[in-house]
Amino acid sequence: MELKDLLREGLNNVGEASHIDKTVRNFAETNPLDYGAYILLIELSSRSDRIQSLIHWLECMIDNGINVNCTTAATIITTLCRNKRTDMAIYWFWKFIMMNIRIDAPAFDMLWEVIDDLHHHLLFYNIMMSNHLPVLSKHYHRSISLSIKGNQMLMVHMWLTQMDWNQTRCTGDILTLLDAAKSKLYSEDRIFFERLMRNADATTHREALSHLMNHKDIPRAIRWIADLPPQYQEEMQIFITNNLSSRETESLIAQFGDRVNVYPSLSTVVLEKLFVEGQIERVKTMYEDIKLAGTQNINTMRVMMKVADQEKNVKSMRQLFKSAGNKTKLKSDEVIGSILRKWKVTHE
Repeated sequence: MELKDLLREGLNNVGEASHIDKTVRNFAETNPLDYGAYILLIELSSRSDRIQSLIHWLECMIDNGINVNCTTAATIITTLCRNKRTDMAIYWFWKFIMMNIRIDAPAFDMLWEVIDDLHHHLLFYNIMMSNHLPVLSKHYHRSISLSIKGNQMLMVHMWLTQMDWNQTRCTGDILTLLDAAKSKLYSEDRIFFERLMRNADATTHREALSHLMNHKDIPRAIRWIADLPPQYQEEMQIFITNNLSSRETESLIAQFGDRVNVYPSLSTVVLEKLFVEGQIERVKTMYEDIKLAGTQNINTMRVMMKVADQEKNVKSMRQLFKSAGNKTKLKSDEVIGSILRKWKVTHE
């Protein structure tokens, strides 16, 4: 009987696996096996759950210079995973990477799912990072969850530090995990983890703020906004306008401190909110700070014109109009122009 026929017979009758294995070993001592024979051997070993034979024939294949393709590699990984040989699965995963063999997504995901202890988890982390392999949202989520479950906050730290927030798109999920782990995390650590996200894009920040608002966690949301760079002024405007009460607005101003005056868009929103809430003296004080910071603009001036109109303070209106650099622009503004015409204010 030809070797390949013998192997195919073995595939159809796994009860003969031991006999087939022995026969092939005897044959291989005097005859080199071709790629097709190795693949049949690997399939035979896989189907009969004979892991050691599987590994033996794979190593023989590599030692004899026969290239392993992606399909074969995936078969090896999934077979080891199904048989809960996580250590060997990780080992061969690393070997295939070193051989520049790409592991397809289903095999990759299966390997990730069977990593259920932190020893294997750390091994896999090192392989992933040292080879700059892409990590998906679900992988980050599972890894951080597993690390938290095992009280391994250092691993949480490692995953969050490596995470590309703009690509993974799981900000809310990660924050939920951190919320669930708050009894295990120092408050300083939680703040640090959150600040890792600060350089993310606008979508990530929207996800984060939405998550915090849904959980009624206003203090953290305020802290989040207070730490954002100036390019996210629009996000801050939307958030403040839509979500914060008067008390929370005051809290936000306190969080920003003197910096609030160097954020023109934010300053405008806060001034508007204070004006609507009738906190006129607070508006005036804040506007003076804005002037000192040199960040007043037509938007902040519009609020002050409304204050002067409410107080019927024509002198203040004239001063505002006189201090404006572009008076034509001021007059063409719908709100400001209407007030100026109402009180017949000119710059003379």
